[in-house]
Amino acid sequence: MPTLRELAADVGARRIGSHELVRESLRRIEKLDQDLGAVVALRAEEALDESEGLDGAIADGGEAGPLAGLPLLVKDMTDVTGMRTTFGSLVFADAEPASTDALVVRRLRAAGAIVVGKTNMPEFAADGFTSNLVFGPTRNPWNLDRTPGGSSGGSGAAIAAGMAAIATATDGGGSVRIPAAYCGLFGLKPTNGVIGRDPIPDWIDYSTDGPLTARADDLRVLLDVLAGPTPGDPTTTTWRAGDGRTIGPVVAVEQWAPEVTLPPETEQVFAVALARFAEIFGAEPRPIRPSDVFDRDPEDDWITIVGFEHANAFGRQWFEEHRGELSPSGFSFLEGGLLVSPEE
Repeated sequence: MPTLRELAADVGARRIGSHELVRESLRRIEKLDQDLGAVVALRAEEALDESEGLDGAIADGGEAGPLAGLPLLVKDMTDVTGMRTTFGSLVFADAEPASTDALVVRRLRAAGAIVVGKTNMPEFAADGFTSNLVFGPTRNPWNLDRTPGGSSGGSGAAIAAGMAAIATATDGGGSVRIPAAYCGLFGLKPTNGVIGRDPIPDWIDYSTDGPLTARADDLRVLLDVLAGPTPGDPTTTTWRAGDGRTIGPVVAVEQWAPEVTLPPETEQVFAVALARFAEIFGAEPRPIRPSDVFDRDPEDDWITIVGFEHANAFGRQWFEEHRGELSPSGFSFLEGGLLVSPEE
């Protein structure tokens, strides 16, 4: 499989057309998604028209961007002009089409990517697997009896199955990293503010967009496109690749579950990764245990904080009006959040 750099270079050099790539993406979605359930909406005609326009512009001497003509799928919590955003919830199943693109979509499109559709997710991105009452489950391309993880599971399954060159992902508690691990991909949750956030997520301290890719080099390509500040994000930073900054202190934790040890084969891989990290960055990661950071299961802290933030973004009256439309998981998530006071 070519890297994103290689594909974009081929489009820019007119060795392959964007129209051809988009058409192949749509063909693979049609062929594979009946079993996978990764893609929940398409904009096929618009994507084909846009790819033809890009090919024409390049033929006329126009500059090709770093993602020139590459098919893009967008997680269904991120706005794309003309498409509904459901958040995997029946409450928003009939939402009006978005009138604008979200910031990350604007940046990807400005780099040349062509949006072909949207990908599945658990309701409100609150689970580590991907299924909801609107579109049903998403299955792992490597084993249809398994989940691709979550909450960016639709994007993970789509990339692993070669349905598109790029698919967006967000991470507030593992939602890039879990699908990366389950689907054999590369994923990165950047520090909040590296990729400017607009709109600001409900989980303001935790959630950010992040790259999820089939190749390690593709992470750098996408991060270079996505990174950059934006007004209104209190964590925004002016970091850019190659700005000469050195890495600070680094800690490493094998797992977050108390009293759990890694399987020997996984522990060996983790040790190799730490050694390679130290070699590349010149910083020896300091090992820590969950008990060095938390005095209880960190998952309890996470669900308390994000549940409170999400539930209070909607409000109690909204919850009471829509409680019958929520999945059991979504209901429990929001109900638990409403039981927590701001002081707590």
